[in-house]
Amino acid sequence: MADGADSHQHEAGNSSTLLSVTIAKELDALITDVQRCLDDLSANEAEVSLHVVYIQEAIMQLKEFADMLPSLQYDSAMRRLVNLRNLLEERESGMNAAPQQQVWMTGNRGAWTLAIDPDLLLELTELRFTDDEIAVFLCCSRSTVQRRRAAYGLEKRRQSNITHEQLCEIVREIRCKAVLGFAWRSARPILSASWPLIASPSHDEFTAYHL
Repeated sequence: MADGADSHQHEAGNSSTLLSVTIAKELDALITDVQRCLDDLSANEAEVSLHVVYIQEAIMQLKEFADMLPSLQYDSAMRRLVNLRNLLEERESGMNAAPQQQVWMTGNRGAWTLAIDPDLLLELTELRFTDDEIAVFLCCSRSTVQRRRAAYGLEKRRQSNITHEQLCEIVREIRCKAVLGFAWRSARPILSASWPLIASPSHDEFTAYHL
């Protein structure tokens, strides 16, 4: 019985360490990306606003791990995020840029159609904004967002029951993804759903991708 309890505590400790390392890496990458935006004098208001969203999302997600992380790591991370958010909001408020305007162009048949950047639509979709939120950001209707997503072949990601293979694939995505706000959004539900399983031998590949 004692050996079983010791083994369980050892696995729990490994899981806690893995979580700390994973979050620390994602946080450092996010902060580097945000700092790059702050240092870029050519960054427009839309870019700055998106980074405000990234930081706020990271703050909210970090709060969910408050009881799982060492207090020193949590407090330090939270201070860094809040400080960066304040700097971004100060930068944003000083830009006084006009809201994004609609841009129209002629289509293949000569009809006027609303111009929507497919890369921006892809990014907003991957960041898991709702269709209504994307419509507001792009100054168009919800139905336009849905039609353009279908036209560009973009699919909305849905979080469901995660198999081991799916878990490893999503971890690969997180490791390779350039849009770090998406990495944070992806990491939270994955880690939350798999928390009891992270120390399991069947998740060795998952562990390897984080260390």
